[in-house]
Amino acid sequence: MEARYPDKALARREEALVAFTVIVEADGSVSGCMADNATPTETLQSPACEEIATARFEPARNADGEPMRSYITTNITYVAH
Repeated sequence: MEARYPDKALARREEALVAFTVIVEADGSVSGCMADNATPTETLQSPACEEIATARFEPARNADGEPMRSYITTNITYVAH
C-alpha cells in the first residue's frame, strides 16, 4: 500500500514510523485498524487506517482450509523527500 503523505507534515519535512494492526474478516474485508506505535511528531497524523478501511485482503485459512478472521501487523515509514 502506498500511503498518502499528509501535506502539512511534508511541508514541515516530518518523518515517522507508524506501526498498525489490521483486523481482516473471513471474507477479506477490514473490520478494524489500530495504530500500535508511532514516532512522535508535531503534526504528522498517519491516514493509513482511514485509507486501508476499504481494502480487500486474501483471508487467512484454518487447518481445514476454511477462511477465518485474522490480523496483519505492518508499518509505514514516512520519509520527506
